[in-house]
Amino acid sequence: WEAELDYAVNENVEPVAVTIKVRPGPRYRLGKIELRTPAGADPPPLADPSPRALGLKLGEPALTQAVVNAESTIVERYGEEGRPFAKVVDREVVIDRATKEMTVTYTVETGPRVRFGSHTVGGLERLEAGYVERRIKWRRGEVYDARLVARTRRVLIDSGLFSSVRIDPSQALADDEPVLLTITVVERARRSIDAGLYYETTQGIGWSA
Repeated sequence: WEAELDYAVNENVEPVAVTIKVRPGPRYRLGKIELRTPAGADPPPLADPSPRALGLKLGEPALTQAVVNAESTIVERYGEEGRPFAKVVDREVVIDRATKEMTVTYTVETGPRVRFGSHTVGGLERLEAGYVERRIKWRRGEVYDARLVARTRRVLIDSGLFSSVRIDPSQALADDEPVLLTITVVERARRSIDAGLYYETTQGIGWSA
């Protein structure tokens, strides 16, 4: 964070020579990570509140990309613990020139801690809704867990029957409120059957289907 660059151009040679001088300066380290609500209070704690759970390591080089990536990880962690509407609304990064450390404060709106409620299935043309419902990984009444939603979507995509699967929770205003899960799918075209003959110099004539 204290790197300096300058350059010199020598026009007396052909082709023109450009020399770039780099002074990297000292390496800054990640010193402190904080989560705050917009009001300045502590947000509901995560099951694992350590920076490592957010993809950050105290004492490691203060890398910009890791700090930015932690925003989506914060949202994911809260989504896994019943808060699908969590979002990071601000990020403040402070560099201390004296200690050569970085402090990062994330402002988080966690939203309510909700439960799985009922669900609807839309977009089906040939398949019955039961096919989708039998592959749902969550149970009604359980605390919302984004991992179960992602797993359900993956199972449906891996079936090969859908080109698109979306699962959206309805908005909730209070803790323990059940949310409606809307499952929207797009069915793929019906599968085709191919057959053919081939000839290989080592195996001779064959067929495939």
